[in-house]
Amino acid sequence: MPREQRVFEEFAFYNESLAQGRRITKKFELNGHFYAVDPTTIDLCMSIFRWTHFCSTKSGIKVHTQIDIITEIPIFYIITNAKVGDYKAMD
Repeated sequence: MPREQRVFEEFAFYNESLAQGRRITKKFELNGHFYAVDPTTIDLCMSIFRWTHFCSTKSGIKVHTQIDIITEIPIFYIITNAKVGDYKAMD
């Protein structure tokens, strides 16, 4: 019987909070929260993954990752078609 994805999501967020609590140092101090966005494009076979088509000869997906600058831990991911820009994905 398959488990609900919420179980894994809650466990991931719990582990993330533990890691952030242990990773915070005073070497790099900023007021407020600052994040970096890192996109990674993954090329896929055009004949198999037609739904990922983003130009005449390429297809793929893009993983947009939001990273907490202070702890250097990723806190958010979203997977989109490769032609979606970061500014649209992170809204």
